[in-house]
Amino acid sequence: MYDHVIDDGRLQFIEKLGEGAYGVVYRAVDLDSPTSSRNPDPKQYAVKVVLKAKPHSRHSRLQRSEIAAHRRLSAHPNILTLHKVIEDGPYVYLVMDYCPGGDMFHHITERKTYGGRTELVKKVFVQILDAVQACHDQGIAHRDIKPDNVLCMNESGSRVVLADFGLSTSSERSATFGCGSPYYISPETIGADFEYRPYDAKVADVWSLGITLVNMIAGRNPWTSATMDDQCFLRSMTKPGYLQKMLPISGEAAAILHRIFTYDPRLRITIPDLRNAILKVKTFFMTGEELAKSDRFAQIAARSYFQKYYSPTAEDYEEMVVLEQAEFGRPENLVEALVVESPTNVFKLVDRIGSPGMPPMTNSDSDSDAESTGPITPARNAVESDALDEVPPLNDGEDMDAPIMPATTKKRRERPFVSLVHLMERFAL
Repeated sequence: MYDHVIDDGRLQFIEKLGEGAYGVVYRAVDLDSPTSSRNPDPKQYAVKVVLKAKPHSRHSRLQRSEIAAHRRLSAHPNILTLHKVIEDGPYVYLVMDYCPGGDMFHHITERKTYGGRTELVKKVFVQILDAVQACHDQGIAHRDIKPDNVLCMNESGSRVVLADFGLSTSSERSATFGCGSPYYISPETIGADFEYRPYDAKVADVWSLGITLVNMIAGRNPWTSATMDDQCFLRSMTKPGYLQKMLPISGEAAAILHRIFTYDPRLRITIPDLRNAILKVKTFFMTGEELAKSDRFAQIAARSYFQKYYSPTAEDYEEMVVLEQAEFGRPENLVEALVVESPTNVFKLVDRIGSPGMPPMTNSDSDSDAESTGPITPARNAVESDALDEVPPLNDGEDMDAPIMPATTKKRRERPFVSLVHLMERFAL
């Protein structure tokens, strides 16, 4: 079935890795790559097949800009390499590195690769930091940093690359709100608590890096939404040490996260400073003695993450609901923030999980079983396109793609920055 070839017969499709609302990803082999008795396997690639946007449309400009951004960045060792773009008929083929280790989401949720392994966390997280800094150095904000957009080049999860530039932007200030994946976006990106003022998307990337770090070291999310309506977020912003009450993390880790999760984006730690701080960490994790004395929230999270084959039970869920009621006076759905495996193997850390080696598929927060927008049947003789090299300029304020969450553009009023003290008074804290 998968005998389709492209690139003048050079690349042969072997299997489908995944599909989503915007295309299909195949594993392909290079039929021209040299083989020998020592290296009998031909070189493999992941090929993303997408429907070509209508000429001269906004979607066409955005599609070309995304490709141009990825091409410009892909020479970096920690950014997924885009080897070539092939255009044929109604389809565009993006030929990228094949990542046999799958995505980081898989390593966190299923394999629990990073739990309790400080040196590995440091090694991998620094690679992500370097990739994001490379984007920023080129004037590009990623805007969708999360574990399933970090792909693993090896089975051990120790060599990673950043992928999926569908939401990236080169705008100095963004007025696209709600752009990204819900657990990972910063309060200024959500916009509601900031009077919908334009924000620096590069600084917002640092926030998403912080959530990703929490995923790696605690196996869960610190809150559901970075808004003052979320009680866990509100208390994390206003009560010193609250993160350690909820998460099984060390004091060193909590101190770094405190510098990342600054409500005022102007005070947020920079990536170079964050990199230096990460490299100095002795441990990201609580000791056994500290965990024994910690809050029950942290103990449940630790048991879920650090016991490799443990999945939270119905009793855990019931206890969490009771704890939430006692802590917040209402359920806060913290169970949904735990990394748990459902009976159908769907994990609840983020909304979607990719197949091993599968580059991110979609620019929406659709479920993993979302249908593609049309049948993708690779042409047999597609060849590399030069047309996509010429990218029309975007209009002022036009981002490289539509946001994952519906964007809201409000009429903005010039007001002073909303202080945290004011918000504490507002919520009677």
